[in-house]
Amino acid sequence: MSMGATPGSRDDLHRYLNASNALESTRSQIESLEQTEAVEDFHKQMALLRRRLLNEPQAFREMFIADGTNAIVWEFQQAQLSPAFVRTYGI
Repeated sequence: MSMGATPGSRDDLHRYLNASNALESTRSQIESLEQTEAVEDFHKQMALLRRRLLNEPQAFREMFIADGTNAIVWEFQQAQLSPAFVRTYGI
């Protein structure tokens, strides 16, 4: 392994250091935001929703069916069916 840095490896090193600094900054922002009331409330609501979904999945059945039906209706109201829709439903 060579001890000398090539121009490309210096660029890689700078990119790595920049990305590392950005990651650390983002981590600090997340840690700070996690202490806010809004984020704490969000986490509590997600935990409650998760528990309810695990304990009573049937409670969400109608909601999922309605959302899926609405998505299908919307798709058929478009001028052309999307390729993803056609692929999914084999139309």
